[in-house]
Amino acid sequence: NEEDAKFYSISTRLMMLEALSKGYEVEFYPSSPSTHSGIVRVSKKGKEAFFKSTTISATPSYGVFASSNKALTQSLLEAKEIPTPITMVLAATDAPSKAHDMLEEFTQLVVKPAAMDHGDGVTIGVTTKKDLEKAITFARETSNHADADVLVQQQVSGEEFRFLVV
Repeated sequence: NEEDAKFYSISTRLMMLEALSKGYEVEFYPSSPSTHSGIVRVSKKGKEAFFKSTTISATPSYGVFASSNKALTQSLLEAKEIPTPITMVLAATDAPSKAHDMLEEFTQLVVKPAAMDHGDGVTIGVTTKKDLEKAITFARETSNHADADVLVQQQVSGEEFRFLVV
């Protein structure tokens, strides 16, 4: 039901609510490490489909890989000439000071883990070297990957758009 849906990630929740609004039966199958991690089964008129967040059973593995890696997504968007903020990828072994020149050029930055979602580990409005280094450390600590690459991006002001791609 709609009340239970609020306990899931935003993508899963939106997909569940949309299925409910269209008259689908919705069942959640939990897994670990969190009881809110798992897959969703939707069914209607004898047909069923499964999804986890924005990944459906028909999604190819390279699509899953690309959607969970911000650096790769950035490269794919740039290759199609879709405007994106100027971005630097800091490898796990790079010192935070490597991004100092970028701060001087753009005066305000966004720092985020390369392989996280839902805004986890993101810091916006970074304006000082001290805050930049703290944001990079935060992004690395938040990442659930051993190779915690971090994106440092030019902060762009304006209207925010979010797209749910299935």
